[in-house]
Amino acid sequence: ALNLRADIQGCLLVKLDKVLIVDDDPLFLGVADALIRSLGADKVFCHDRPNEALSQVMRAPEDVDLILCDLNMPDMDGIGFIRALSDRGFKGPFIIVSAEANAVIKSVEKLAEMVGINILGGLKKPLRQDDLKALLNQARVNALQAMSSAMTEKHVRAALSDGRVIPVYQPQLNLTQMQFDGIEVLCRLADKEGKLGPPGALLAAAEEHGLMTPLTFYLMRRSLSDLESWLKESPSHSVSVNISALTLADRSLPKTLTTMVARMGLETRQIILEVTEDRLLKFGPDTLEVLARLRIAGFGLSIDDFGTGATSMEQLKRFPFTELKIDRAYVQGTQEDDFAREVLTTSARLAQIVSLSCVAEGVETPADLEQVAAAGVHRVQGYLLARPMLAEDFARWRQSPQTLDAVA
Repeated sequence: ALNLRADIQGCLLVKLDKVLIVDDDPLFLGVADALIRSLGADKVFCHDRPNEALSQVMRAPEDVDLILCDLNMPDMDGIGFIRALSDRGFKGPFIIVSAEANAVIKSVEKLAEMVGINILGGLKKPLRQDDLKALLNQARVNALQAMSSAMTEKHVRAALSDGRVIPVYQPQLNLTQMQFDGIEVLCRLADKEGKLGPPGALLAAAEEHGLMTPLTFYLMRRSLSDLESWLKESPSHSVSVNISALTLADRSLPKTLTTMVARMGLETRQIILEVTEDRLLKFGPDTLEVLARLRIAGFGLSIDDFGTGATSMEQLKRFPFTELKIDRAYVQGTQEDDFAREVLTTSARLAQIVSLSCVAEGVETPADLEQVAAAGVHRVQGYLLARPMLAEDFARWRQSPQTLDAVA
């Protein structure tokens, strides 16, 4: 369908074959036509009447690689168009482009997903080239993950033994001190030629085959070894490592991690363990015991992706967290999304009330940074500041983090 190619930095080179645009505004059709063609579209079909667009799709659905559609149109609105496509078996890809409120766009995205449309996402009008490219690039990443054959236990073990699970490092900026004093460890999966790709298939397989604990220990050992000199030079700085709720059920974990950190001459207070909130409440007393012992040992505990789970408040009451990490969904574009902005502000205020450090991830624009700073967030990370980088790149970057000049 979509022939998308992107390098490791996320720069998008797009070849779109046949694109259908549905909107009752002739000015928008002209702008969107030119924008799509500038991205390399071979053929662009513009319709101001959804019924005519529907007829074209049904005559030759294989001749439509992508549909862009408005929501508010006479005769048949975008919701009706999505329903009609679904009833006729069309599966997408499909992008909503609308001036409606973000809440409406998100609701229709979910509806499209529920009725079987391959919804890539929704964009606000006016349509901007960078926004469309970013959405298409994310669709490519998702498609690559979906196309990756499910990894077996053997594949996961081979990736670990071959050293193809690669840690990458994304710095965190302390907004109070205006210095980079933290870093999150993320991982990438290298293929046999050494090209780095997303770790989705690896993480899913590791969880399915009970290998999250060895994967976590591998990443911790390798990342702490990479960052050892930095942490010793800057004892007040910290490293955040994601840890699975499955691993937290292992009652020997606090002793194992404490021993690992001590052998490297580091301090447990320099290590923050990030736990995704939507998984934690599924586990019992062993998990609660492990978390309590980790805190007694001096480790920091972060509730990751805060705001995306249904039990956020219960998590804060039950578990001994030291940090609250706000999900990117409530950071990006908050200047245009009243609901996201309120969640951001309320989360930061809640962290202050219960004496937790507050981190915002996904800061990608100056406007995002301005919003999180105004909300009272303590620390931020995101592409505006620095992309995840390999250890050698991080070693060079930290000598002169030029981003500080841009945000100071």
